[in-house]
Amino acid sequence: MRLAMVGPPLSGKTTLFGVLTGLDTSGGSSSEGGVHLGVFRVPDPRLDRLAAAIPHPKVTPVSIEVADIPGFSRNDSRGFDEKVLGPARIADALLVVIRAFEDPTVPHPAGIVDPVADLEACWTDLVIADLVSSEKRLVKLRELIGKAGADHDETVEAGALARVVEVLEQGQGVGEVDLSPEEERLLRGFGFLTAKPLVVVMNISDEQASSDPDARWSGWSAAREAGLVSVPGDLLAELDRLSDDESTLFAEEYGIDPGQALMIIETAWQTLDVVTFYTATGGEELRAWTLRTGETALEAAGAIHSDLARGFIRAEVIGVEALIGAGSWAEARKAGLVRQEGKTYRVKDGDVMNIRFAI
Repeated sequence: MRLAMVGPPLSGKTTLFGVLTGLDTSGGSSSEGGVHLGVFRVPDPRLDRLAAAIPHPKVTPVSIEVADIPGFSRNDSRGFDEKVLGPARIADALLVVIRAFEDPTVPHPAGIVDPVADLEACWTDLVIADLVSSEKRLVKLRELIGKAGADHDETVEAGALARVVEVLEQGQGVGEVDLSPEEERLLRGFGFLTAKPLVVVMNISDEQASSDPDARWSGWSAAREAGLVSVPGDLLAELDRLSDDESTLFAEEYGIDPGQALMIIETAWQTLDVVTFYTATGGEELRAWTLRTGETALEAAGAIHSDLARGFIRAEVIGVEALIGAGSWAEARKAGLVRQEGKTYRVKDGDVMNIRFAI
């Protein structure tokens, strides 16, 4: 799974990136274009219990790749620089980090803290980025069509892009365009930003931590069908720098939950509507994986390795709690707890799967 963090400068976006990934970005280290890249390993109590019940030499939780995209200014009409948008275009969802805290020592670039204005500006930049890439490609396709040099796919793509451009020009997202499966396939490579699920991350002060979310933020998020979470970024960063004993006292003093950063990932999880499944065979590795809700055993096999999907025969499936109770695959089979499922079986959260295949 991949997440990309976007938002204005001085929103605390890079601070939260450091909290999630454990990386120190104060030295300015980043990839080309100023993008910070890191990994968040998702805590998984079920995986821990499964590892305790059925030990394996290697235990691998779900890892989420996180990209911190350089910020933009509400008064800067240039928007996002397209050359840094690669990690955002391949992301599964966007974390839109917005500043909701006042700090006179760090003035907001626009001169006033207005979260809704920043949200609108961020959305506009996403729309512009999609519009620029769409129009550029559409011009080339229309030239080909005019010279009778376009094939079937290019003609279909041009028609779809024309509708995409029309919707973007109205300030709406690509998700509002009704595309056929063929058109979706042809446009998949664009990685449209406005078609991605959004999670609004409000970076609040410690004084705001105990208050209810502002109705304006909730309304904006609801209108975009976006997830919404509020976290005190500076407090979480400070907590991260302390020892275990110190962090416990600090959390109690400020009334914050040390696991609050995980709320960002959990909200993204809910917004993406994913399930976690496990593989625990061969005695070598116990591993957690993710799929979108409703995806099948064949797609699970493909997530593990393309060979498993290509040579799929069947999936042996058992719930994680049932396997923990049985103590091993062998005992689970003896007790008749392991089911045989085909390609179209819809994977459930907590399934442990053994894919049978032949190439």
